[in-house]
Amino acid sequence: LVQAEDGACLGMVTRSDLNRHPVRAVLYPLFAELESELAQMVCWAYAGSPDGYLKHLTEDIQARHLGFWELSKRENVDVGPLASATLRELSEVAHKTERIREALGYKAAALQDLTRRIGVLRNHVMHPVRPLVKNGQNAEDVRMQIELSLTLLSRMDAALQRRQSSEEPVRGMEGEVPASAG
Repeated sequence: LVQAEDGACLGMVTRSDLNRHPVRAVLYPLFAELESELAQMVCWAYAGSPDGYLKHLTEDIQARHLGFWELSKRENVDVGPLASATLRELSEVAHKTERIREALGYKAAALQDLTRRIGVLRNHVMHPVRPLVKNGQNAEDVRMQIELSLTLLSRMDAALQRRQSSEEPVRGMEGEVPASAG
């Protein structure tokens, strides 16, 4: 049941309703913003070294990022290697980077677990043929993951605001950091 603050019943939402496209469409901007702000955090943490974050990724992923950067430069588009990063890769860098963890107030294992859970939810949202919600417990898990995503986003917003208001700007790429397809 959907209830107003005063307890009045406003309607009913079923699990089937939660698996429909409009619910996923509401969640997509959350993941796009998370990915964009996580990329900004990585840019801030590795300012002055656009490829400094690569040490936290496997050689295959490093090669993909550097290859993307080189090909982009050949097309006169120099946005740096980070523009090819996925949410999972950005998360990997974030939990391995002390500067980011401290700015967000997380220990490495906690941030790793949080971003892993967010990644799982993001994948369910992005694949509309898979059910997002299967049962009551799963619905509660999805609600919790959305809440955790909003908390992380709020912490990133605060960290980025602190950096922008101090002498230490968030930089590393010109303009806005594009969100990758993940």
